[in-house]
Amino acid sequence: MNYNYTHSQVIASADLNYSLKPGIHTIEVVFINKSDVNSVLAQLGSSVFHSTHDLSVHFEHLTGNDLLPVIDVYLNLEDEHSPDEANYIGALALYGLGESSVHAGGQNRVFDAETAFRHAIQQPNWSEKQFRLTLIPASPLNKNAVLQIGRITLYSHLKSTGSHTSIFN
Repeated sequence: MNYNYTHSQVIASADLNYSLKPGIHTIEVVFINKSDVNSVLAQLGSSVFHSTHDLSVHFEHLTGNDLLPVIDVYLNLEDEHSPDEANYIGALALYGLGESSVHAGGQNRVFDAETAFRHAIQQPNWSEKQFRLTLIPASPLNKNAVLQIGRITLYSHLKSTGSHTSIFN
């Protein structure tokens, strides 16, 4: 089955200019329009959601140097020191970050977040105002490691099935 996105919208955002420091870090991302968010999240529990929507977390304007380990990203952990794989979003592997920071203005990363959100909205620490992303480096940060995160966004993508005719065919 072919999917085409008919509508994408930002439903949560954090403009950060965030600098990663050694250790585990948790970042709050705020939902923008509560009615849109409630509609999307209410559908997470239904079988209709999986066939009509996607959720993606975007890390935008990543800059820094090449001294960073892989950084695991988790959604709404109840205990930062015991990460639950059901809350796992993905790994920030920032190879070439130094070069792209100098010549291309940085990097962006996109993660499919639907599975983690399905789990997180059932947890007792869930909030309709914001969610938390926890960044856990796979190994201790080098004291000279630098990572700046410009923005984090959560997108909801509405899908339609079938093929569409384009005027450019």
